[in-house]
Amino acid sequence: MGKPTKLKSPPPPHRVFISSHGGDLLLRGGFVHEIAKALRSIKVNAYADEPTGEEVVWTRIEKSRIAIVVFSSRYTESRWCFEELVKIKEGMELGELEVIPIFYKLDTSAELEGGSGLNPTMRDFDPQKVKIWNEALDSVSCMMGYHLYKNSVESKFISRIVKDVKRILIQLPKEEQDDESHDSLDDSSKSETLNGGSVLGEAESVEDDIFPNEKVDSVNDQEVSTSSAIVTSNKPPLEHQVFINFQGNDLRYGFVGHIAEALERVGFEVRIDEDELQPGDLTELLFKQIEESRIAIVIFSSRYTESTWCLDKLVKIKERMDEGKLEVVPIFYKVKQLQVTQLEGSFGIRIWNFWRRSREYRVIKWKEALECVGGLKGLVFEEDR
Repeated sequence: MGKPTKLKSPPPPHRVFISSHGGDLLLRGGFVHEIAKALRSIKVNAYADEPTGEEVVWTRIEKSRIAIVVFSSRYTESRWCFEELVKIKEGMELGELEVIPIFYKLDTSAELEGGSGLNPTMRDFDPQKVKIWNEALDSVSCMMGYHLYKNSVESKFISRIVKDVKRILIQLPKEEQDDESHDSLDDSSKSETLNGGSVLGEAESVEDDIFPNEKVDSVNDQEVSTSSAIVTSNKPPLEHQVFINFQGNDLRYGFVGHIAEALERVGFEVRIDEDELQPGDLTELLFKQIEESRIAIVIFSSRYTESTWCLDKLVKIKERMDEGKLEVVPIFYKVKQLQVTQLEGSFGIRIWNFWRRSREYRVIKWKEALECVGGLKGLVFEEDR
């Protein structure tokens, strides 16, 4: 009797698609390669976005439950990246794909913002196509995600991402997990390539359960993962929603990002103020986010009064607070409370200058909102901390 042929196990049911510009990120030891390697350790397939033909890539995205989008300084150089992003956005809007954006060593969001973020060569394409690309870029890049700074420790960062992936997969409905298990039997290849494309981090065996001995709270506990990029079908209760109002990208990628991650870690859904939007763009959407929140954190900084739109949102926050529908926590970030309530220094000069130029009634509403919210007991972040 001949030696029995050892059959390879089918690939694991759970798939993660990683969209990135590639290059050094995909090389062995590179950031994307290391993410895939870490996912492999928990028996999850990680598909890289090598340009192997539309149908192959579209199928991978459709079969994936999670998409990790790695925004790097070169991401917008690639037409292929934009096409993937459009497909990812479609899956996200259908509720079929959870999306985790990663901002890889980007100093500001300006490097990805709409038209200014497009590589000049991309603007030569059909205007309608460019519009669709911009919409996908705006939609995904405006989500709260992970920020890897130039001095960050990548290994620790990757561990947090893997933890997020685990939580999403564990919280999938059992029926959905069963469906994915059946789908996985159709994947016959266990090699390093699939139809000529790269399949990074494919697990070698699925003999054990996906996460053996993993102790995780029930979905009913409303646990929210460390990244608000995760779009879940179960909307957190009203009292678990927090709106953060602030001004400036320097805060967005630092102080505010840390607050948001800490809140999400203990079960809150965090809505981040999008100050680059102007009235008339998504005014109703942002005001609705304030109305849907139970808590508002207002971060007064030296630049707060630079934005009239930011002040308009403060008026909305005050209105909800006066109605007893919103709890407000002010944070005085490197400014004195009196600077806010008494409109002192440069903080107040901007308000008075606007009043002298326009005499608009809303300036009075701004002043009332600053006095009211700024007069609340809050937290102080000193200059030397």
